[in-house]
Amino acid sequence: MTVTEERTIEQIAPRPEFLFDIYFDKLIRQDIHAGYRRLSGLAPPLFWTAVNDGHWMANSGALVLEVLRRPETFSSSALSILARESQPRLIPISLDPPEHRLYRQLLRALFESRAIAPLGDHIEHGPTG
Repeated sequence: MTVTEERTIEQIAPRPEFLFDIYFDKLIRQDIHAGYRRLSGLAPPLFWTAVNDGHWMANSGALVLEVLRRPETFSSSALSILARESQPRLIPISLDPPEHRLYRQLLRALFESRAIAPLGDHIEHGPTG
């Protein structure tokens, strides 16, 4: 089995560590996309880095979704790396359940496929089409 989308949080060691700086790491300085592809081959799929006051990193789309679905373990309340006490609260993205549910319901129609579909060409080709 490869270390990719198939692994869940329970299948990964309790706190794997890998030193990585999301702001200045040499892997991402020249080409951010290629750097993150390389990182996924070097680092555990979910890891703790002590850099920038410490934070978790998820290295695959499936794990990002799983992390987002576990607010009891991975809260959205601190969205800034290098957290500051004066960090503004960004509603709704910095709210955990059940507090975020009302905002999510209010915004749902704006993110459904029928609302997004007309933007496809603009997103894919830019404002000039």
